[in-house]
Amino acid sequence: MKKIFVLMILVLLEGCAVSIQATGFLDRSVELSGLVPNALVTVQTNDGAPNPVLEAEIGHKIEKLLLLRGYRIVKPEQARYLLKFSYGMNPKLQHGTTTAYGPSQTHVIAVPDGKGGTKYIHVTTQGDMIMIPTVTEIFAKYLTLKVVDIDRVKEGQKEKTVWIGETAGADLSSDLRYDMDYLLAAAFACFGQDTGRQLTLSIGCDNSDLQVLRSENKKSAGGTLQTSGKP
Repeated sequence: MKKIFVLMILVLLEGCAVSIQATGFLDRSVELSGLVPNALVTVQTNDGAPNPVLEAEIGHKIEKLLLLRGYRIVKPEQARYLLKFSYGMNPKLQHGTTTAYGPSQTHVIAVPDGKGGTKYIHVTTQGDMIMIPTVTEIFAKYLTLKVVDIDRVKEGQKEKTVWIGETAGADLSSDLRYDMDYLLAAAFACFGQDTGRQLTLSIGCDNSDLQVLRSENKKSAGGTLQTSGKP
């Protein structure tokens, strides 16, 4: 019984997962072993963003995830690293096919009646299979994080990008604000790392970063947050 319960939990967790593509790029000429642990970081928001409230909200969530990893959030003049971010959503059409069947067909078939004669039976078969083209609108969402070493600027050197993280996902949801949490969780899964290639990460309701971000959402909504079908 216990094994069945565990299996059911695993199935539920698998069902609520969202696939996100993530890539990390690390400039080892700047930081050979990666970002300096527990470094001082400042997060830069764009005052001219179309939605400054969403911009500030994402910036706050980035700070939250940085703090969980031991980084310290400070003012720009005190920081070793400057973290910039950009994001967006683009609708696009996805072409595919679906299977349908035509009207069923009834055939009259002669078969032996077991008495030396013949009897006739009616057999109904499925109609011919038809492939129907489909067009679905999906929404491609992306988030890019860029970490810049601004300590070099203080020493009179040129500003240098140390790490870039790119995440992207696409589905039927047009709720960029809600889905941003998945992109952030994927970005911080490889934060400061050089992934070497694009990874496909499964971000589910058991993801610790996602749980932290969801709790932040509930606080800002006064505990009455209404969610979509995603975890």
